[in-house]
Amino acid sequence: MERLLIERFCEEENIPISEPAVLLNLVKSCSRENLDAALKDPSVLNLIGRYQLYEKSVLQHLGKTAAFWMSFINHCHLVFMLLYSVKTNNLELFHRCNGEMVILFFAYDGHNYSRSVQIILLHFN
Repeated sequence: MERLLIERFCEEENIPISEPAVLLNLVKSCSRENLDAALKDPSVLNLIGRYQLYEKSVLQHLGKTAAFWMSFINHCHLVFMLLYSVKTNNLELFHRCNGEMVILFFAYDGHNYSRSVQIILLHFN
């Protein structure tokens, strides 16, 4: 889903997929050095900023279906960050993700999850 959104962004902004080159290098060889180079490149930071604005505009201009899929992508990011926090033993990120997931727990009627999250949030705040 994210790839489709990025392709649409590139089409609308007339950005060739191969630009900027540091991103292409990062995709070809995902390493810490290539990631650091990409994050220091001003053109990449500009592109990321424009993409974040595009994500926000999707919610307003592309209709309810696009908004639904954007919420799906955002919830996936949240779950991935929760998994990352567990694997890296990052307690602060773990609690932040749980706090943001409370809405999902209530939406799926997971009363046990929602109760435990409230206890965790009260204990650590």
